[in-house]
Amino acid sequence: MGRVRWLAALLASLLAAGAGLLVAVVPAHAAMGVGLVLRLDSLAPRIVTVDAAPTLSITGSVSNTGDRWLHGLELRVQRGPALLTDRDMAAALAGTAPADAVTPAFSDLAEMLAPGQTQPFALSIPLRGPDPASLSITQPGTYPLLVNVNGVPDFGGRARLAAVRLLLPVLGLPPPAGSPPVADTAPPMRTTPPATPPVRIGLLYPLVDVPRRLPTGPREPALLTDDELATSLAPGGRLSGLLSALASAAPPGSPLAAATCLVVDPDLVQTAAAMAAGYRVRTPTGVIDGRGALAAAQWLDTLKATAQGRCLLSLPYADADLVAMSRADLADLADYATVDGARVTAAELGVTPLPGTSWPPGGRIDDRTLADISAGGGRAVVLSPGSLAGGGLPAGGVTRLAGSDVTALVTDPLVSTALGGDLAEEHTGLPGGGSPDGSASDSPDGSVSDTPAGTAAPLATQDGLGALVYRATVGSSGSSSGSVTSPVSSPRVVLAAPPRRWQVDAAEAGALLTGVAQVMRAGLAVPADIAGLADGAAGPTTALSYPLAAGAEELPVGVTSAARKARDEQRDLFTASEQDRVGSLPPAALFEPVEADLLRGLSAAWRPRPAAAAAAVAAAASRIDTLRSMVDVVQPPGPYSLGSDDAPLLISVENQLPVAVDVRLTLSPTPGLRTHPVPLLRVPAQGRIQVRVTATVSRSGQFSVEARATTPSGGALGPASRLLLRSTAYGTITVWLTGSAGAVLVLLAGLRIARRMREPPGGAHRRPSGDGPGGGRAKPGTAAPAATAPSGTR
Repeated sequence: MGRVRWLAALLASLLAAGAGLLVAVVPAHAAMGVGLVLRLDSLAPRIVTVDAAPTLSITGSVSNTGDRWLHGLELRVQRGPALLTDRDMAAALAGTAPADAVTPAFSDLAEMLAPGQTQPFALSIPLRGPDPASLSITQPGTYPLLVNVNGVPDFGGRARLAAVRLLLPVLGLPPPAGSPPVADTAPPMRTTPPATPPVRIGLLYPLVDVPRRLPTGPREPALLTDDELATSLAPGGRLSGLLSALASAAPPGSPLAAATCLVVDPDLVQTAAAMAAGYRVRTPTGVIDGRGALAAAQWLDTLKATAQGRCLLSLPYADADLVAMSRADLADLADYATVDGARVTAAELGVTPLPGTSWPPGGRIDDRTLADISAGGGRAVVLSPGSLAGGGLPAGGVTRLAGSDVTALVTDPLVSTALGGDLAEEHTGLPGGGSPDGSASDSPDGSVSDTPAGTAAPLATQDGLGALVYRATVGSSGSSSGSVTSPVSSPRVVLAAPPRRWQVDAAEAGALLTGVAQVMRAGLAVPADIAGLADGAAGPTTALSYPLAAGAEELPVGVTSAARKARDEQRDLFTASEQDRVGSLPPAALFEPVEADLLRGLSAAWRPRPAAAAAAVAAAASRIDTLRSMVDVVQPPGPYSLGSDDAPLLISVENQLPVAVDVRLTLSPTPGLRTHPVPLLRVPAQGRIQVRVTATVSRSGQFSVEARATTPSGGALGPASRLLLRSTAYGTITVWLTGSAGAVLVLLAGLRIARRMREPPGGAHRRPSGDGPGGGRAKPGTAAPAATAPSGTR
């Protein structure tokens, strides 16, 4: 018993220690039910210059989302030292850079904040000067800022309750407040020698959405999964805001327009065109008319006008997962996504995209995908540095990929991460998260700061502005080994790549574009000719690197296998189809939309949602099954009556498709029935033909035969038709048996006649002489018995 009690005590202590550990890792105010949301609405100036205001103005609000009162809320803006290396910048983007180099005094925010209450605020803080409330910035640079809210929750001590981190780029310092303006105060800082040419900046500007179109038949209105696209395309929506910001901030012919390359998804462009012609929406209660036809038409017209004279990059159709498709032996679909996708973009917008250039999902490909891209005529791909061996940025931002003639346009990792693109951990090797500044006084509970980068919130592009200014001023000259780049491979081309489905609004997109133009006007940057970069890279080549973690992000094998099966069935029926007559529907118009449906199911947008990918592929496969079922053998109204052993079967084959189809008619093997092969049939569009099938019956009675229509290669079309046969004819076996029986009867009769003809005269009942009484003969040498007179005679 003592041993049992000792084990129980040990288990209890372990459980208590585990519970203590769980409590330790949960922030104190979170464990107490405290929730405070800090939202920043505006920041001015976004980039500090010599002619900017001398104070930094911030507006926003705090909201109590918890269930406890908050007391003594205070707010301050603090900063860290200027970022001088890529590692410093990566740490700032990950939230691990110190932000306590300057910690001005807190400003009162609210005495009390009840649960559910929101308190707005407006704060102005001097950028420079000896004021203890100043940020004390003395030199241009890029600085990490932390907007910090402290307070006292019920039943707790003072703690940091919320914080938002962001970058503040400073190109020049304005005079202190109250000082006369000085024209040459704090000129922009350049860490590179004056003779060094300015950095070349290129910006990929994506207009991409998730696939929303469902399979439909030819000449049917488009059917969408929902009507969210109508909101996005309408004024005030995301896609409308992105397009209007580009049109207004980067007019054709401007340096900013030359630095920007518009990125579109052919599926989105085609869907908008279909919406403009009238569309339907599937809802939980049924199918209804869409409400965004006018918004789609206006957005598409604006896109056509804005795209004229600009660099245009076409994504693979529906942003298809090229690597997953390559692994699944779907190179033909991948080729359709890239080549035909670019053709769709050119046809809809009237602008030719960059020839042979693609941007694979995640900016990553493996060697097999590279081979497929090269075989399909690809000449350039946009990749992230993590897709290259060594993970570094090549000189000039471009490199030729080993084993191919394909050029890689390498996106800048810091700028792309700052805009909410690929993960900072992938680009820098630094873990994300952690304490925002490590200050025990400000963060006793270990709370982590938040960032608007990569969200739809205001100031979402502020970190991107900071990273661009950092590249334009510091570049990579201060990079430490093991980070993103090294001093030797300092890139002078900065290719910025926001997330594909960029969630910023018009104001934030415009702020980024205006900031890039501002950096150019300062002489720190010039436009990068992205089309020229895609023309090819000379010099040494770079091998690809595709880690296992990237493979785990691809669409699952079950999805690609289902897509491959559906693709094979679609191609089989497509090959068997022909245009019926001049002016009728060509087979491509019927079957190519099914390929587009499959590509929507293989979209990289579904990587985090494999169930959605499986559902989309299943919908495309169901459409293919429907098309195949429209060619079948007509079920006869009653049984066939066969009055002779070689009576023909009259079978009808119907084709409800708007194209002619080559059909092979097959009948199942049936005992007692032998059918002759049927020649290949061509069934006209939306018509039927009757076929005479020569059949030989070997028995009478009733039996059934299964008739099926297939493609010339044997692929099943519509459902099989069961034919009921009634035979009243004598079959060959019956005739053979009857003839054999007759022959036997004739033979037996002949034998009997021959026997009778051999009998002697006198009749068959006379005994031969010398026969014994039993018909036997007497033995030789013995006398025959004497005759005995009949009884009663003498």
